[in-house]
Amino acid sequence: MKHLAKHRSMRRLAPYGVIGTATLTMLVACADSVVLGSEDDAPDGGTVTLPPSEGGVVDADVDDALPEVGPDADGGTPICSKDGFCHSVLPKGQHLVDVWGDGEGTVWTVSREGNILRWDGGAWTIHHSVAGEARSVWGSGPTDVWVATSLGLLRGQGETAASLVFSFVPDLPGDEYIALQSVSGTGPNDVWIVGSVESYDSYPPDFYNRVIHYGGDDADGGTGFTLDDDLSSRWISFRRVWASPGAGVWVHGMSVDDEGWTYARVFQRAAGATTWTEFPLPRDPSNMGTTASTVYGAGLSSDSTVVLRGQTLAQGSALWRGTSADNGLTFSFSYAPEKAWHRWYYAFWGTAPDDTWGVGAQGLLNHWDGTKWDVATARLGEVPIDKSFFAIWGTTTDDFWVVGDEIAVHKSNAGKP
Repeated sequence: MKHLAKHRSMRRLAPYGVIGTATLTMLVACADSVVLGSEDDAPDGGTVTLPPSEGGVVDADVDDALPEVGPDADGGTPICSKDGFCHSVLPKGQHLVDVWGDGEGTVWTVSREGNILRWDGGAWTIHHSVAGEARSVWGSGPTDVWVATSLGLLRGQGETAASLVFSFVPDLPGDEYIALQSVSGTGPNDVWIVGSVESYDSYPPDFYNRVIHYGGDDADGGTGFTLDDDLSSRWISFRRVWASPGAGVWVHGMSVDDEGWTYARVFQRAAGATTWTEFPLPRDPSNMGTTASTVYGAGLSSDSTVVLRGQTLAQGSALWRGTSADNGLTFSFSYAPEKAWHRWYYAFWGTAPDDTWGVGAQGLLNHWDGTKWDVATARLGEVPIDKSFFAIWGTTTDDFWVVGDEIAVHKSNAGKP
């Protein structure tokens, strides 16, 4: 760990970056928190009203009726719930953490067990495996797929999706001891990879990161792989990157002050921009204005809407919503409280500001329609799914995938996954 040791001695002499907001990346599986109090006491169905952006009381109108399901084509256990969530069969023992599809029928997901799985329209197969942990997947198209792993960055290329060959990218810039966490991009020549290490050998702990940009192959006139010196020079543990051509590139992470308090940090690099903008998340007005401490889930529901779920320094659960009135160039954020016992959201995705899906702990699957959250129910036969969801990706509100602990469900009107 000689590189990190060098960083550690340098950190004691360096000033802190801007203190903003924060991300503790450990996911506490036993927590039972949900966005905006959207479950209240009815995890199996119902709707709730969004509190005002500055916080307030949530009014719940709960309908305890459970969705009906019908038998599959063979008359056996139903594979789709009444609301169109269809169960797919996975290889055993796969704890899925991310998902991405090419929009042409092939879907990719990755597991903590180090496997890259491919959906070909009819079945999941393990396409490639590594000895470490696979953490994130994103592609610029059907034949160009990237995977961040604990051992490095994989790139899959080939003539077709089925024939992709994955190989490690050699000689990435930055400290090789800083493991990669997430990959995303806006196109084939704009790919971003973030990595982080949190060292608790001293107090306060030390956080390190590297933020890498791929700007196209050198041979084709691109910039290749470069280290983003701005973000990489900050003492921040970056945990996730997500992006779209319209909303640009987003990263979230956390920093720590001299007393050991963590603060969430959220940055955007707007489409066409060459610099990063930090967004300090709004404080909790009901608890002495405490700042955001951690971000556990984030995502875009449109180019003009970003949603984050986390906690404040006072351990208050919260949801932050960023909206843009200028096509994603600038954003303003609002704060709304959550009840501490609600299940946690880990990811968001959508097609419009009034079409947002959020997924999370113990089968949490909710839809925001612009005025209220509807609590969806995904079932396998008559049994509600209680496995945690960690990622979501799709093309339309009736065609998306949700993956998690030994589970992958497809929202579909076809009556099958």
